[in-house]
Amino acid sequence: MNVILYLFYPFLVIFTLAYIYRKTSIKETIKKHWKIILLFFLCNIVFLNIYGYFRFQAEDFIPYWDHAGYYKKILELLSSISYNDFPTILHNIYESMLYNDYSYFAASFLLLPMHILGISYPRYLISVLNFFIIPTNLLLFVFLLNQFKLDRKLTVITSLAILLFTSNLAPTFYGYISSVGMFFITAIIILTFSRSHENVDILSDVIIGLLLLLIVLIRRWYAYFVVAYFISALFSEIIQAINEKKLSINRLKIILMNLFISGITASVILGVWFIPVVRTYLTNDYSSSYSAYALTDEFQYIIRFYNHYAPYTIWIILIGVGYDFIHRQNLKLTSFCLISTSIIFIMFTRIQQIDTHHYYLMNIAMLILLINGIKNLVYIIKNPRIIKTVLISICFLIVVNFYCCFSTNNLDEKSAVTFFSRTLISLSVF
Repeated sequence: MNVILYLFYPFLVIFTLAYIYRKTSIKETIKKHWKIILLFFLCNIVFLNIYGYFRFQAEDFIPYWDHAGYYKKILELLSSISYNDFPTILHNIYESMLYNDYSYFAASFLLLPMHILGISYPRYLISVLNFFIIPTNLLLFVFLLNQFKLDRKLTVITSLAILLFTSNLAPTFYGYISSVGMFFITAIIILTFSRSHENVDILSDVIIGLLLLLIVLIRRWYAYFVVAYFISALFSEIIQAINEKKLSINRLKIILMNLFISGITASVILGVWFIPVVRTYLTNDYSSSYSAYALTDEFQYIIRFYNHYAPYTIWIILIGVGYDFIHRQNLKLTSFCLISTSIIFIMFTRIQQIDTHHYYLMNIAMLILLINGIKNLVYIIKNPRIIKTVLISICFLIVVNFYCCFSTNNLDEKSAVTFFSRTLISLSVF
């Protein structure tokens, strides 16, 4: 029976991918671009595993505190499996989900790779890369191919931007496994944007609700994304309907019903089987608990956000967002990403300081906005020679930013501010 624990996460990923493939237009994208998708997948496996292996072997890093939190949980779970029966293990996982911030639930997702590869800390990090980061990269890449209809040049730069996105990799290199939530965030976005405006898609709504619940059970601070999701999904649908001049009572009812089904699905399960989790959300004063970690100057949160994603990224995103709103195109996806990121940032900074792994809440939206910005730059420039120069320059920025962020072992994991970002601040503000 313990094999169920080992195969639960792989089954969850396969089921999610299969449903997305069956229900959305991604099926046609995969059939059309399967060679490019396969090449991107292989590049992820080869590059991240080789780079990760040599980096982890060269580092003299001793895991402690948050960096060792889930690593210890996985070791405890592996040890428990050897002498406990299946019902006891399930009970322990369930109890930890109810009462612990570091639960055995998320740790159980890595049972299979660590059982195969071994239990050393570097192999734990390699497992995180292969089971969490690579599936997220692949799913996001396919979604962007489908959404933006990328040509060859934009496909190359999209591949590079996703593969070398330092905000995804920095926390992973220091032991955080919260990146698992990004795969399900990507799946939620894909399912949300594949729903019809003509009728209520009950099955997709239920699955979205289950995925929203799942990420909250993985890490409780993913609740920020859940709140932001419902607000941004509602307003992005309304903005799109207004732009199309098709906003009606019937369409508004469909939008609200889709969101209601997702919300009630997650709420009922949470309220029936996870009452202690609900009680924690409602009664804990998180603002006081994390007051020691808060910054006295609130503007510093914006500066850290600006530096974290690198200034060139922010400016490309702003250009892309401005172009979309001026030309009234792609408003649904752009407004969803913009609203959700803004809400998450505002809510989170009202409670505590954003640490490097908390940016996983916003990374998918920021990557979508980045690729959207690069795409819109091509539309703005038009001249083929200048376009080629700009795209090569952006590729150079992505590679150099990655190099400067990870060229030494002295990454500031508290803020994930890269050396490259800091050197560009004075240039990027103009």
